[in-house]
Amino acid sequence: MLPTQIAFPGLSRVDGSGQYTHTPISSDASSSSSPRNARPSPITILSSCSGPIDTPPSLSSTLNPSTSTVQVLVRPLSHIPATSEKYISGLLHSAVLGSIRTTENPRTMIQVVVQSLTPLGGGGVASAGTKGGLGAAKEASARWRWSYVSAMINAVTLSLLDAGSVPMRGVVCAVPVGLVDGEVTANPGYEADAKGELCGCFAYMFTEEDASGECVLSQCTGAGGDLEGFLKLGRSVGEEAARTVWREMRAGMAKKMGVDVEDEDGEEEEDDDDDAKMEI
Repeated sequence: MLPTQIAFPGLSRVDGSGQYTHTPISSDASSSSSPRNARPSPITILSSCSGPIDTPPSLSSTLNPSTSTVQVLVRPLSHIPATSEKYISGLLHSAVLGSIRTTENPRTMIQVVVQSLTPLGGGGVASAGTKGGLGAAKEASARWRWSYVSAMINAVTLSLLDAGSVPMRGVVCAVPVGLVDGEVTANPGYEADAKGELCGCFAYMFTEEDASGECVLSQCTGAGGDLEGFLKLGRSVGEEAARTVWREMRAGMAKKMGVDVEDEDGEEEEDDDDDAKMEI
């Protein structure tokens, strides 16, 4: 199970908020005595959702009047948004857009703001030229990692679920997947990305417990491996790990609402019995 933490901070003046904390696993932790490798820093992302709200007049003329507009804004920890934040905003938008029923509330806007609570760090990686045109990542400052992108997608999903006012057709969960020592694994840690090995983010939309997840985002960077084979195997490994994240989200929502997931049907039956007793 991935080391994650889910919280709903209840931010004011928004319809929903979610906080997702993800701790990358250091692949060198067992072979190095460095405290930095032995205790990788957790990644904490905070997201808020407002909507459906009125569309700003400055944007109303350029938007589709038959659907609601989904706007995703990424805010870094200590500076104004730059090229990398705008690029990540596009990734988040494409990942979660398919899970929202945009035709239910036309001429409105759903605004999501993602705030990183952890420094993105430094260093760059080479682009592998995969799906989605990752050549744009070369021009970015490359201060982000796929673990951050995955955590941001999950935080966005939590805020949408917490809002309850946004009609959704599924739940999007994401996980980082990397090639470590020739093996494709979920949650590879920083090393695979920093060394230039194949590493990416895979996001899936789940609608039912036993249904297969629909891959809605497949991106990677790096070099030194079979890219086609990595993407094929990465989708399989990523789906299983993303399903674990989805179950954690469901358990977190159930805890927030005071509902036992396993005994949900039993709780409903007890409520029916109480109503019957009140009628008597």
